[in-house]
Amino acid sequence: AGGAAPVVADAERGVVRLQGDLLALLQGTAAQPPLPPVSDQAQEPLTARSEAAGTAGGAARDERRLAALGRRAVEVFVMSHIFLDRLATAFWEAECTRRQDALIEAEELQEAAQDARALAKATGDRERKARKKAKRKAKQAEEAAQREADQPSAAAAAAAP
Repeated sequence: AGGAAPVVADAERGVVRLQGDLLALLQGTAAQPPLPPVSDQAQEPLTARSEAAGTAGGAARDERRLAALGRRAVEVFVMSHIFLDRLATAFWEAECTRRQDALIEAEELQEAAQDARALAKATGDRERKARKKAKRKAKQAEEAAQREADQPSAAAAAAAP
């Protein structure tokens, strides 16, 4: 984050505002080193450090460092909040949408396969009925031919005595 602070907090209105590109801000925040460890000098009481510094310049320097550390802490907090609140939510929504689409597609494929099986069964049933009907007609035709063949011999037998 160049010259201007990337995170501007307005305590009176309770508003936190970002300046610049969100992705660039997140990358910049991630690239910055973590908060510095507490040094032995920082653990000493404030009066001992002030006496060691000997001037008001040391206290001003400590105040500037503390202010920078506070700004950095707020910046990291805001960035993590934005990441979790917006980006992670958007990711999970996209993931849920992707899974729903995959589920719908799988259901459509299953339904299409079920329709194909039903169509194949109906076609098989029609063919079976058609073969049965043809067999029945052939049997009836054979029986009719047999009856016709038996009738002339019965008529000849009746005429012969």
